[in-house]
Amino acid sequence: MAKSDDERYKDRLEAIEWAREVLADPATVILDVETAAFHDTDLPDDDPAKYDVEICEIGVVSAGGGALYDTLVGTACAISPEATAVHGIHPLAVESAEAFHERAYADLAALLDGRRVLGYNISFDRGVLKQAVAYSNGGDLAAAERWMARARWEDVMLPYSQWIGEWDETRGEYRWQKQPGSGHRALADTYTTLGLLHTMAKADPAWQPPLPGRRPRARTASQPASDKQVKFVNSLLSRHGVTKGEDRYRVLSKIVERPIASSTELTSPEASSVIDALKDDPQRWIA
Repeated sequence: MAKSDDERYKDRLEAIEWAREVLADPATVILDVETAAFHDTDLPDDDPAKYDVEICEIGVVSAGGGALYDTLVGTACAISPEATAVHGIHPLAVESAEAFHERAYADLAALLDGRRVLGYNISFDRGVLKQAVAYSNGGDLAAAERWMARARWEDVMLPYSQWIGEWDETRGEYRWQKQPGSGHRALADTYTTLGLLHTMAKADPAWQPPLPGRRPRARTASQPASDKQVKFVNSLLSRHGVTKGEDRYRVLSKIVERPIASSTELTSPEASSVIDALKDDPQRWIA
Protein backbone atom coordinates (compact mmCIF):
# COMPACT_ATOMS: atom_id res chain seq x y z
CA MET A 1 0.00 0.00 0.00
CA ALA A 2 1.41 3.35 -1.05
CA LYS A 3 2.17 5.94 1.60
CA SER A 4 0.14 9.11 1.78
CA ASP A 5 1.71 12.47 0.94
CA ASP A 6 1.76 13.30 4.66
CA GLU A 7 3.64 10.08 5.45
CA ARG A 8 6.09 10.68 2.62
CA TYR A 9 6.65 14.21 3.84
CA LYS A 10 7.48 12.96 7.34
CA ASP A 11 9.85 10.39 5.88
CA ARG A 12 11.52 13.09 3.82
CA LEU A 13 12.02 15.23 6.90
CA GLU A 14 13.66 12.24 8.63
CA ALA A 15 16.05 11.83 5.69
CA ILE A 16 16.93 15.54 5.79
CA GLU A 17 17.65 15.40 9.53
CA TRP A 18 19.70 12.24 9.11
CA ALA A 19 21.84 13.86 6.40
CA ARG A 20 22.43 16.93 8.59
CA GLU A 21 23.34 14.76 11.55
CA VAL A 22 25.88 12.56 9.72
CA LEU A 23 27.54 15.57 8.10
CA ALA A 24 27.98 17.16 11.52
CA ASP A 25 29.45 13.95 13.01
CA PRO A 26 33.28 14.15 13.04
CA ALA A 27 33.42 10.35 12.95
CA THR A 28 31.74 10.19 9.54
CA VAL A 29 33.70 9.03 6.50
CA ILE A 30 32.47 7.95 3.06
CA LEU A 31 33.91 4.85 1.41
CA ASP A 32 33.71 3.36 -2.06
CA VAL A 33 35.44 0.45 -3.75
CA GLU A 34 35.79 -0.73 -7.34
CA THR A 35 36.23 -4.40 -8.18
CA ALA A 36 38.03 -6.54 -10.73
CA ALA A 37 34.80 -8.29 -11.73
CA PHE A 38 31.09 -8.02 -11.06
CA HIS A 39 29.39 -9.83 -8.20
CA ASP A 40 26.58 -12.34 -8.66
CA THR A 41 23.43 -10.34 -7.93
CA ASP A 42 21.29 -13.49 -7.91
CA LEU A 43 22.83 -14.82 -4.70
CA PRO A 44 21.24 -13.91 -1.34
CA ASP A 45 22.85 -11.05 0.58
CA ASP A 46 24.06 -13.37 3.36
CA ASP A 47 25.94 -15.67 0.96
CA PRO A 48 29.69 -14.89 1.17
CA ALA A 49 30.09 -16.00 -2.46
CA LYS A 50 28.00 -13.00 -3.50
CA TYR A 51 30.94 -10.74 -2.66
CA ASP A 52 33.75 -13.05 -3.76
CA VAL A 53 35.28 -10.48 -6.11
CA GLU A 54 38.60 -8.71 -5.72
CA ILE A 55 38.92 -5.04 -4.86
CA CYS A 56 41.02 -3.04 -7.32
CA GLU A 57 40.50 0.50 -5.96
CA ILE A 58 39.52 2.10 -2.64
CA GLY A 59 38.55 5.68 -1.87
CA VAL A 60 37.66 7.31 1.46
CA VAL A 61 36.77 10.94 2.20
CA SER A 62 35.80 12.78 5.37
CA ALA A 63 32.44 14.48 5.85
CA GLY A 64 34.34 17.75 5.43
CA GLY A 65 35.51 16.71 1.97
CA GLY A 66 39.11 15.81 2.73
CA ALA A 67 40.52 12.89 0.76
CA LEU A 68 41.65 10.36 3.38
CA TYR A 69 42.49 7.39 1.17
CA ASP A 70 42.86 6.88 -2.57
CA THR A 71 44.69 3.86 -3.86
CA LEU A 72 44.71 1.16 -6.49
CA VAL A 73 44.92 -2.40 -5.20
CA GLY A 74 46.78 -5.27 -6.80
CA THR A 75 44.65 -8.27 -7.75
CA ALA A 76 45.48 -11.95 -8.11
CA CYS A 77 43.14 -12.27 -11.09
CA ALA A 78 43.18 -9.91 -14.04
CA ILE A 79 40.50 -7.22 -14.11
CA SER A 80 37.77 -8.40 -16.46
CA PRO A 81 37.12 -6.50 -19.72
CA GLU A 82 33.53 -5.97 -18.58
CA ALA A 83 34.69 -4.28 -15.37
CA THR A 84 37.23 -2.15 -17.23
CA ALA A 85 34.47 -1.02 -19.60
CA VAL A 86 32.58 0.38 -16.60
CA HIS A 87 35.24 1.90 -14.32
CA GLY A 88 38.10 2.30 -16.78
CA ILE A 89 40.73 0.59 -14.62
CA HIS A 90 42.94 -1.52 -16.89
CA PRO A 91 44.80 -4.60 -15.58
CA LEU A 92 48.09 -2.85 -16.29
CA ALA A 93 47.11 -0.05 -13.90
CA VAL A 94 47.20 -2.39 -10.90
CA GLU A 95 50.04 -4.61 -12.07
CA SER A 96 52.56 -3.01 -9.69
CA ALA A 97 50.05 -2.04 -6.98
CA GLU A 98 50.27 -3.71 -3.57
CA ALA A 99 47.72 -6.41 -2.79
CA PHE A 100 45.03 -5.72 -0.21
CA HIS A 101 46.72 -7.75 2.53
CA GLU A 102 50.06 -6.03 1.88
CA ARG A 103 48.92 -2.49 2.55
CA ALA A 104 45.22 -1.61 2.50
CA TYR A 105 44.35 -4.10 5.25
CA ALA A 106 46.47 -2.26 7.84
CA ASP A 107 45.70 1.19 6.43
CA LEU A 108 41.94 0.72 6.66
CA ALA A 109 42.15 -0.96 10.06
CA ALA A 110 43.63 2.28 11.39
CA LEU A 111 41.51 4.65 9.29
CA LEU A 112 38.08 3.09 9.89
CA ASP A 113 38.46 2.11 13.55
CA GLY A 114 35.60 3.70 15.50
CA ARG A 115 34.36 5.51 12.41
CA ARG A 116 30.87 5.93 11.01
CA VAL A 117 31.35 4.55 7.50
CA LEU A 118 28.85 5.64 4.84
CA GLY A 119 28.53 4.52 1.25
CA TYR A 120 26.05 4.31 -1.57
CA ASN A 121 24.66 0.77 -1.56
CA ILE A 122 27.14 0.09 1.23
CA SER A 123 26.13 -3.57 1.51
CA PHE A 124 28.19 -4.27 -1.62
CA ASP A 125 31.27 -2.34 -0.47
CA ARG A 126 31.02 -3.86 3.00
CA GLY A 127 30.59 -7.34 1.56
CA VAL A 128 33.62 -7.29 -0.72
CA LEU A 129 35.70 -5.56 1.95
CA LYS A 130 34.77 -8.26 4.46
CA GLN A 131 35.86 -10.93 1.98
CA ALA A 132 39.19 -9.16 1.43
CA VAL A 133 39.73 -8.95 5.19
CA ALA A 134 38.86 -12.63 5.56
CA TYR A 135 41.41 -13.63 2.92
CA SER A 136 43.97 -11.49 4.74
CA ASN A 137 43.24 -13.62 7.83
CA GLY A 138 43.55 -16.99 6.14
CA GLY A 139 39.88 -17.15 5.15
CA ASP A 140 38.58 -16.58 8.69
CA LEU A 141 35.15 -14.95 8.20
CA ALA A 142 34.58 -14.67 11.96
CA ALA A 143 37.79 -12.65 12.32
CA ALA A 144 36.69 -10.52 9.37
CA GLU A 145 33.33 -9.84 11.01
CA ARG A 146 35.09 -8.69 14.18
CA TRP A 147 37.31 -6.43 12.07
CA MET A 148 34.27 -4.93 10.34
CA ALA A 149 32.47 -4.45 13.67
CA ARG A 150 35.08 -1.88 14.71
CA ALA A 151 33.21 0.59 12.49
CA ARG A 152 29.53 1.53 12.07
CA TRP A 153 28.20 1.05 8.55
CA GLU A 154 25.31 3.07 7.09
CA ASP A 155 23.82 3.12 3.60
CA VAL A 156 23.18 6.49 1.96
CA MET A 157 21.04 4.92 -0.77
CA LEU A 158 18.16 4.13 1.61
CA PRO A 159 17.62 7.63 3.11
CA TYR A 160 18.30 9.20 -0.29
CA SER A 161 15.58 7.00 -1.82
CA GLN A 162 13.32 7.99 1.08
CA TRP A 163 14.11 11.65 0.34
CA ILE A 164 13.23 11.22 -3.34
CA GLY A 165 9.99 9.53 -2.28
CA GLU A 166 9.25 7.23 -5.23
CA TRP A 167 7.12 4.44 -3.85
CA ASP A 168 7.47 0.85 -5.13
CA GLU A 169 4.08 -0.87 -4.91
CA THR A 170 5.56 -4.31 -5.56
CA ARG A 171 8.13 -4.17 -2.75
CA GLY A 172 6.10 -2.00 -0.43
CA GLU A 173 8.99 0.39 0.11
CA TYR A 174 10.69 3.36 -1.50
CA ARG A 175 12.22 2.53 -4.84
CA TRP A 176 15.98 2.34 -4.61
CA GLN A 177 17.53 5.17 -6.56
CA LYS A 178 20.56 4.76 -8.77
CA GLN A 179 23.45 6.94 -7.64
CA PRO A 180 23.19 10.04 -9.84
CA GLY A 181 26.41 11.21 -11.42
CA SER A 182 28.39 8.06 -10.59
CA GLY A 183 31.69 7.96 -12.45
CA HIS A 184 32.55 4.44 -11.24
CA ARG A 185 35.88 5.45 -9.75
CA ALA A 186 36.27 5.02 -6.01
CA LEU A 187 37.30 8.48 -4.83
CA ALA A 188 35.06 10.26 -7.36
CA ASP A 189 32.06 8.24 -6.20
CA THR A 190 32.72 9.13 -2.55
CA TYR A 191 32.51 12.81 -3.50
CA THR A 192 29.32 12.11 -5.47
CA THR A 193 27.83 10.54 -2.35
CA LEU A 194 29.00 13.45 -0.23
CA GLY A 195 27.26 15.79 -2.67
CA LEU A 196 23.99 13.88 -2.26
CA LEU A 197 24.26 14.26 1.51
CA HIS A 198 24.69 18.02 1.15
CA THR A 199 21.76 18.20 -1.28
CA MET A 200 19.55 16.44 1.24
CA ALA A 201 20.84 18.45 4.19
CA LYS A 202 20.26 21.79 2.48
CA ALA A 203 16.72 20.95 1.33
CA ASP A 204 13.96 23.21 2.59
CA PRO A 205 11.82 21.15 4.99
CA ALA A 206 8.85 23.38 4.21
CA TRP A 207 8.73 22.12 0.63
CA GLN A 208 6.10 19.41 0.09
CA PRO A 209 7.66 16.95 -2.39
CA PRO A 210 5.46 16.06 -5.37
CA LEU A 211 4.86 12.41 -6.12
CA PRO A 212 7.70 11.43 -8.46
CA GLY A 213 6.53 10.36 -11.89
CA ARG A 214 8.44 8.91 -14.80
CA ARG A 215 8.96 11.35 -17.61
CA PRO A 216 9.96 10.35 -21.14
CA ARG A 217 13.57 11.16 -21.88
CA ALA A 218 14.27 13.75 -24.52
CA ARG A 219 15.92 12.07 -27.47
CA THR A 220 18.98 13.74 -28.86
CA ALA A 221 21.40 12.78 -31.54
CA SER A 222 24.02 10.49 -30.07
CA GLN A 223 26.71 8.04 -31.07
CA PRO A 224 25.57 4.42 -31.47
CA ALA A 225 26.65 1.94 -28.83
CA SER A 226 30.04 0.38 -29.43
CA ASP A 227 30.42 -3.31 -30.19
CA LYS A 228 31.92 -3.75 -26.72
CA GLN A 229 28.91 -2.07 -25.08
CA VAL A 230 26.44 -4.19 -27.07
CA LYS A 231 28.33 -7.36 -26.19
CA PHE A 232 28.37 -6.42 -22.51
CA VAL A 233 24.64 -5.61 -22.51
CA ASN A 234 23.89 -8.99 -24.06
CA SER A 235 26.13 -10.78 -21.56
CA LEU A 236 24.32 -9.11 -18.62
CA LEU A 237 20.95 -10.11 -20.04
CA SER A 238 22.14 -13.70 -20.47
CA ARG A 239 23.51 -13.73 -16.92
CA HIS A 240 20.02 -12.93 -15.65
CA GLY A 241 18.31 -15.54 -17.81
CA VAL A 242 17.00 -13.17 -20.47
CA THR A 243 17.92 -15.14 -23.59
CA LYS A 244 14.94 -14.88 -25.93
CA GLY A 245 15.02 -12.01 -28.39
CA GLU A 246 11.55 -10.75 -27.60
CA ASP A 247 12.27 -10.77 -23.85
CA ARG A 248 15.56 -8.94 -24.35
CA TYR A 249 13.95 -6.19 -26.38
CA ARG A 250 11.12 -5.86 -23.87
CA VAL A 251 13.67 -5.28 -21.08
CA LEU A 252 15.74 -2.86 -23.16
CA SER A 253 12.67 -0.89 -24.22
CA LYS A 254 11.58 -0.67 -20.59
CA ILE A 255 14.92 0.75 -19.47
CA VAL A 256 15.51 3.29 -22.26
CA GLU A 257 11.80 4.18 -22.52
CA ARG A 258 11.48 3.76 -26.26
CA PRO A 259 10.83 0.80 -28.58
CA ILE A 260 13.96 -1.26 -29.19
CA ALA A 261 14.02 -4.05 -31.78
CA SER A 262 17.69 -4.93 -31.32
CA SER A 263 20.45 -4.16 -28.84
CA THR A 264 22.44 -2.76 -31.76
CA GLU A 265 19.89 0.09 -31.92
CA LEU A 266 21.06 1.44 -28.56
CA THR A 267 22.96 4.69 -28.46
CA SER A 268 26.14 4.82 -26.40
CA PRO A 269 24.48 6.73 -23.48
CA GLU A 270 21.53 4.32 -23.59
CA ALA A 271 23.85 1.32 -23.45
CA SER A 272 25.57 2.84 -20.41
CA SER A 273 22.17 3.34 -18.76
CA VAL A 274 21.21 -0.27 -19.49
CA ILE A 275 24.49 -1.56 -18.03
CA ASP A 276 24.01 0.51 -14.85
CA ALA A 277 20.37 -0.56 -14.52
CA LEU A 278 21.13 -4.27 -14.90
CA LYS A 279 24.02 -4.05 -12.44
CA ASP A 280 22.25 -1.96 -9.79
CA ASP A 281 18.74 -3.48 -9.71
CA PRO A 282 18.21 -6.17 -12.36
CA GLN A 283 15.01 -7.53 -10.87
CA ARG A 284 13.31 -4.15 -11.27
CA TRP A 285 13.66 -4.38 -15.05
CA ILE A 286 13.54 -8.11 -15.68
CA ALA A 287 10.57 -9.03 -13.47
